[in-house]
Amino acid sequence: MPEPGPICLEELLKLHPADLADRLQRMEGAEARKVFGELPAALAAATLKEMVEESAAGIVEDLSDGQLGALLIELPPNAAADVVAALPPGCRRDVMAAMPTEKASPIRALLRYPEDTAGGIMNDRFIALQDGLTVEQAQELLRARPEDRADDVSYLYVTDAGQRLVGVVSLRQLVFSRRERRISEIMSREVEFLQVDDDQEKIARQFEHYHYLGLPVLDREGRLVGMVKASDALRIAQAEATEDMQLMVGLSGEERAHAVAEGGPEAAAVALRESRHGLPRGRGGQPL
Repeated sequence: MPEPGPICLEELLKLHPADLADRLQRMEGAEARKVFGELPAALAAATLKEMVEESAAGIVEDLSDGQLGALLIELPPNAAADVVAALPPGCRRDVMAAMPTEKASPIRALLRYPEDTAGGIMNDRFIALQDGLTVEQAQELLRARPEDRADDVSYLYVTDAGQRLVGVVSLRQLVFSRRERRISEIMSREVEFLQVDDDQEKIARQFEHYHYLGLPVLDREGRLVGMVKASDALRIAQAEATEDMQLMVGLSGEERAHAVAEGGPEAAAVALRESRHGLPRGRGGQPL
């Protein structure tokens, strides 16, 4: 249903991005696009991240390639890749071309993988330390990277000269170890990881079994290329369950977007678990 009553932008600006995304997904398309176009860039980007892909692609229809590109660089690469993947192929290429190369490259890398694999879900917000560093050198390296927020760092991964994963170090170990010790001496060599082509079911099993906040992702040569956060894995699983349930009852794309806004993925996931049959998924990513 359309959002009842007049839309007050001042009130919308006070909402959390997740709540604002819900409100926009309930509005008629033209009205939602008009409101979205009036949002400050930072809030618009945060709101876009909270929307389901179909709604996100629809709400940016009125933006120029340059405007959309500027908005996407405010998002984490994995969230930006979700939006780009939902755009028509021609629009996708133009938007990517409008972005700075260093910002577009990690998005292109993610789009090479099917969206329901570890490679399609992973992000590049992780810190890798060389195994030959001392504790003091590693601490100096972290202090020199203020752009890495503490709440983005779950673990510090350790790699060799070939960028292959060889261990993991906790922040606690780094703080309380003697500064002259080598990272290779204090790291744990037992590291659970995901492969770029691991599917959603395997990802879910790994997180359910180990209860980690994040898992590193390796390419086929064992090189560290990203990490999957537990919150992202949960979000993808919930969205998948929601869409499967909606497809079972024959909802259209627009109706699915409204259903997510109204009931949320949790309600749909419960309904799916209680149903007697699930639909298999078979989606693949579309490289640029």
